[in-house]
Amino acid sequence: KLAVTDDLTQVYNYRFLKMALKRELKRSMRFGQELGLVMLDVDNLKGYNDRNGHLRGSYLLREMAALLARQVRSFDLIAKYGGDEFTLILPQTGLEGSVAVAERMRCAVEEHAFPLEDAGVITISLGVAICPRDAEDGQTLIRTADQALYVAKRQGRNRVLTYRDVADQAGTLR
Repeated sequence: KLAVTDDLTQVYNYRFLKMALKRELKRSMRFGQELGLVMLDVDNLKGYNDRNGHLRGSYLLREMAALLARQVRSFDLIAKYGGDEFTLILPQTGLEGSVAVAERMRCAVEEHAFPLEDAGVITISLGVAICPRDAEDGQTLIRTADQALYVAKRQGRNRVLTYRDVADQAGTLR
């Protein structure tokens, strides 16, 4: 368990995420099913850390991970991707379902009062990409979801954007 779990948040770690994504992509292609990938980043964590200290920020990330884990099915996979980023693998889930899960997560976080903050101060931004529609390999799928996440943050945070939204806006739809 220690080898595949992030010690702080108790969700899967980046190493396990890479293995699981490779496995789920193979399964998705073999059975001709879509696979959703959601990248999410905690909004306003730096300000929270500045006001309350990094130890409190660590506790917030642990609470965030538990809150996010309650929003998904038992066979979905949530992993810590980076400092305050998480990735969600949604097997057998197309665009509509992936966006619904992402929006459910966004609302749950927005409505949650984290320690020392009112509800709505800590939010998340999310980017959604779908295999095979947006990418057919893990690295590209992560990159496309991350591009959508980046644009969601740039457009004001606390929102869900798909790679298709971003590509349409940029006129680069493939």
